[in-house]
Parts: sequence; structure tokens; C-alpha cells
Amino acid sequence: MRILGKQICWKELFRLLNRMQ
Repeated sequence: MRILGKQICWKELFRLLNRMQ
């Protein structure tokens, strides 16, 4: 369960990075 939460956080961070570019 903790892995899923971390994966979601990573996905959100990646999306933010893509939007900034």
C-alpha cells in the first residue's frame, strides 16, 4: 500500500515537471 502512495506522488511530480517545460 505504501508503494502505491509513493508511485502516485511520483506520477504527480512528473506531471508538474512536464507542465513547467
